[in-house]
Amino acid sequence: MTFTKRQYLITGNLDEADSAAVEWLGETFEQVSDPSTNTQTLDTIKIVLHSNLDASIVGVTVGTESSCGQPGTTIQSCQGFASPMLDTFRLFAIECGWNETYIGSDLYHFAPSKLVKEESRLHYRPYICHGHGVHDHRPRWKLLGFFPKRACLSIEQAKFDSSLCNGGSATQ
Repeated sequence: MTFTKRQYLITGNLDEADSAAVEWLGETFEQVSDPSTNTQTLDTIKIVLHSNLDASIVGVTVGTESSCGQPGTTIQSCQGFASPMLDTFRLFAIECGWNETYIGSDLYHFAPSKLVKEESRLHYRPYICHGHGVHDHRPRWKLLGFFPKRACLSIEQAKFDSSLCNGGSATQ
């Protein structure tokens, strides 16, 4: 059995709390579901990453959809799931600046490290793109899914394009 509950916390002036809460009543719910009646749960939703032929651009298909782009323009690079499974790891598409991209599980890939002398240990700053200054560029992370370790190495330097499998160009 799975118990799902969605609720909201209303903040603001106490005098306005009742009227503000009324607007959200339709958005709350509670549900108990039996897994045997679900046709597809998150752990069975398949995520497939596709790349163009030179593995410079990556797109995604979700669920039963398995084709991407025009025939002969993309290949399946790796398969994973929408939720964690045994022996799978989270996979992110990370962008820093205009041209730096990385697909992998290392959230600190572009982060500069700083040795703090009084503590003699490294501190990482994942909110800064290394070499871009503190305020110039912030990394952008997209969780692609959960994939077997090292299954997607061939696309590690590719750029993620969410439109690739929805009619985008595989030759950008």
